Amino acid sequence: MIQTTQNDMSVSVEERSCVAASVVDEMYELFSHYFEDHARSVFEADLANKDQVILLRAGGELVGFSTMTITVERFAGEDIAVLYSGDTIIDRDHWGSGRLEMAFLATALEIRKELGLPLYWLLICSGFRTYRYLTSFMQEYWPRWDQPTPGNAQAMLDFLASKRFGSAYRDGIVRLDGGRLRANVSPIDINRMSHPHVAFFARANPGHAQGHELACITRFEPDNLSRAGLRVLRKVQRR
Repeated sequence: MIQTTQNDMSVSVEERSCVAASVVDEMYELFSHYFEDHARSVFEADLANKDQVILLRAGGELVGFSTMTITVERFAGEDIAVLYSGDTIIDRDHWGSGRLEMAFLATALEIRKELGLPLYWLLICSGFRTYRYLTSFMQEYWPRWDQPTPGNAQAMLDFLASKRFGSAYRDGIVRLDGGRLRANVSPIDINRMSHPHVAFFARANPGHAQGHELACITRFEPDNLSRAGLRVLRKVQRR
């Protein structure tokens, strides 16, 4: 387990197999505050398919978490590493702290360094805030509002999403059983629709309110980080 503490907030990165049952209880309770119709069995099945769990605590209380697994795939004659991120949530009172995002970025880049392969992140998102991780931290990502998805990027996205989600993936959208953001959690209102990234997300994923997930792909490499992503990377490197 890796753990850092700052200003009464701590972040730990644990192997999923080492996460205690009591911690899984905490994770599901927090998740259920923001998602509805998401059965415990579905939550645990997603968790069982991940390798790392990132836990954010404030004053000892769990206030955020994310999960990830990285596999090696063969695409277009090349071995690539693929990061699949799972259920992710941060308590509203800690939105903007950046601690969970920092730990996620550091963990992914460290694994990428160990593997020595190009790393791609397959992200599915039913909420625009999750989609904004791409717009905030990456330079090139797909799909996006201002450019059509190149053919090679679309082919990779289709290949990886179909392999991971099977028939649940169709036309850029993953339709999983159950689970959707509660209506009072970051609804896309007329003010938010004025932002091009949010408006694009709503158009590309019209079933987001029903829990449909927009499938996205990005190259997870230091040279593809945005200015904000590089700032996070520098903070990580100073630790």
